[in-house]
Amino acid sequence: MHPAGDPGSRNDSGNGIDDPGPDTWILLPCRTLNGGMIALEILNIASERLLKLALLDTTAGPETMQRSRQRTEFLEDAERQGFEKTIEQRWINLMLTEEGRKQEELPKSIMRMASKVGLERCRQQVRALMARQDNLKILTSISCPT
Repeated sequence: MHPAGDPGSRNDSGNGIDDPGPDTWILLPCRTLNGGMIALEILNIASERLLKLALLDTTAGPETMQRSRQRTEFLEDAERQGFEKTIEQRWINLMLTEEGRKQEELPKSIMRMASKVGLERCRQQVRALMARQDNLKILTSISCPT
């Protein structure tokens, strides 16, 4: 999510999709956090610019009430006890398997990335995720190779 945009708005999200640049893209989100959801948003906004698309381990459905509640609780915890502490206590356990958590560098890497993003940008990203639409209907309209 581009920090200058309004992440809750589909029409003016500041996401850079309409920015000048390559005429076409090949999207391979490759297990990036929310990468599949970002790819689906690009499909909604600029499908004509996609040459190829791979969607792996993502969801096209709308935000669920349970997931919204979890996201809201995460933000409340981050404000109350600190962003980094909340990342360490909540995200590490959600993002990594038990084996992944035992690796010394992987959790540290996640913590470094989260620290670079910071609470305010995280809050913007969470709001955008909570406002996303149901993209199931567009899956059958994908015209580029997948």
